[in-house]
Amino acid sequence: LCDYLNNSQCTLGAVSRFQITIEYDENGYDGVNTEYNLDLEFTFEEVVYVARIGNKNYTTLQAAVTAVPTNHTQTTIVLLKNTSERVTINPGRSINLDFQGLVLTNPDTYPILTINGNVTGTSARGADVTISNGTIRTSATQAAINVEKEGTLVMTGGRIEATGNRQAIYINDGGTATISGDVFLTAQAQIESGKYRGTVQTIAGGTLNILGGTIEATGVNGIAVSNAGTTTIGVKDGNVSTTTPGIA
Repeated sequence: LCDYLNNSQCTLGAVSRFQITIEYDENGYDGVNTEYNLDLEFTFEEVVYVARIGNKNYTTLQAAVTAVPTNHTQTTIVLLKNTSERVTINPGRSINLDFQGLVLTNPDTYPILTINGNVTGTSARGADVTISNGTIRTSATQAAINVEKEGTLVMTGGRIEATGNRQAIYINDGGTATISGDVFLTAQAQIESGKYRGTVQTIAGGTLNILGGTIEATGVNGIAVSNAGTTTIGVKDGNVSTTTPGIA
C-alpha cells in the first residue's frame, strides 16, 4: 500500500501477507460441498505531509529535522502546510527552513524551535539554522525560538509574533543569532524576578547581531536585552528599525 506522492519509495506504505483460517464446529465437516463468502473490509486514512526534503515528504517537521545528516551537510526543509509543533534541532545539522509563507505555532508552553549546541565533551559544533519566508506565532510562556550553546540562528526574512510575555528569540550560553533582511519581531517583553526580558534576549555569553529588519516590544521593556551577552546593531541592510522602549 503506497501513497501516491511517494509511490516509488513506499516510505509510509506496507506490504502485508495474511492467512485466513476457517474452523468448523465440533461436529466437523459434514461432507457437503458448501460455498463460503468472506467479507474483508479495509480502512484507509489520508496521509498528511507537513514538510519536504528534496522529493521525500514527512508527516511532521520534527521527522524532517531528524532526517537531516549530522555532518553539517546543508539541507533545505520546505514547510508544506501550517502546523503546530515543538521542534528540537540537535548539533551537527545545517538546515535552511523555508516556510513558503506558512505559519508554525506552538502546541504547549515551551519554545517552538530549540536550536542546540554542543553536548559537553563532544567536538561537533552546534546546529546551524536559517529561517525565511514565514511566520512563527506563539502564546507560550517561553520564547518562540531558543538558541543554546554553539547553536546558530540566521533570520533573513519572516516574522516572529510572541504574545505570551516572553521573548521572540532567547540566546543562551554561547549561542548566536543574526537578524537581517525583511524580518519583523514582536514580543511582550517583561521583568520577572528582577530580570529584564526583551523581544530578543541574550544571556551567558550569547551573541545577537541586528543587521536589518524591524523589532518592537509590545510590553514595557527593551527591544534587545543583553544579560551577560553581546548585542551589536549594524546597518548592513540599511533598514534597521526599532520602536520604543528601544535597545537596552
